[in-house]
Amino acid sequence: MDPIGIIGVGQIGLAVAERLIASDLATMGYRRASLDAFTALGGTAANASNEVVEECALSLECLPNEPALFDVIQQLPHYAPEDGKTIVSLSSHSLVAKEEANRRLGERNIVY
Repeated sequence: MDPIGIIGVGQIGLAVAERLIASDLATMGYRRASLDAFTALGGTAANASNEVVEECALSLECLPNEPALFDVIQQLPHYAPEDGKTIVSLSSHSLVAKEEANRRLGERNIVY
């Protein structure tokens, strides 16, 4: 089974990761700051958000603000539809931002 990705391993992302790892699910994560607490739980650290999406069919987005969300999206490549990439948002971004994220990710063949 592919690992589950977490983009934004901050307070929320770390709590989610802890539960995934405790359930014996392989978990890969990215955060601009230290990932020491994440790797101490048993998670695999990624060097960039696009590495998480590349390695994981399902990624969870736990980013703190909309600029961070759009920065991550800008870094992602285009995938073929059959690659089956999905990002689920756990963030409290505005509906307008989530709709725009959905549009931009859809152009990259990523379900949001």
